[in-house]
Amino acid sequence: MIQTKRIFTSIFEIGKIFGTIDEAESEYYEQVGNLGFSVRKSTSRKIANEVVYKKYVCSKEGTSIIHREETLTDNGK
Repeated sequence: MIQTKRIFTSIFEIGKIFGTIDEAESEYYEQVGNLGFSVRKSTSRKIANEVVYKKYVCSKEGTSIIHREETLTDNGK
């Protein structure tokens, strides 16, 4: 029996510079979409109202915080 291993080579160029955030975002969504992943925006940082850092993560990373009100029923439970 022959076993094969699927190996993904890096499709991203480390340190690549884009003209705009939109260009970077568009390419990132396209590349990870081709691999079957979905992404979401995680954090960003601004200096003098200019974005200097933006992080994207797998949509499954972490858990969503569910906000709900705890209420008591009529019988106090």
